[in-house]
Amino acid sequence: YNPPPLTPSEALRLKHQHLQSISVLSDQFGAKIVDVSENSVIVELTAKTNRIVAFLNLVKPFGILKSAQTGKSCLHVRAS
Repeated sequence: YNPPPLTPSEALRLKHQHLQSISVLSDQFGAKIVDVSENSVIVELTAKTNRIVAFLNLVKPFGILKSAQTGKSCLHVRAS
């Protein structure tokens, strides 16, 4: 099945709906949208692994171009 090509206004409406959906999901997971371009959105999420996996599964239908996880990190502060 090959759907007919979208008109420019339909494509813009669909893009806006996708961005809105990603924004809502980001808010629900406590994530932050750090950059938006014409064809992509960068989302930053700090959470436990199972929460990150759940978020990725929910946004997977929008098309994930790249995902990076840094793992655990800590900050050592020396008392003065």
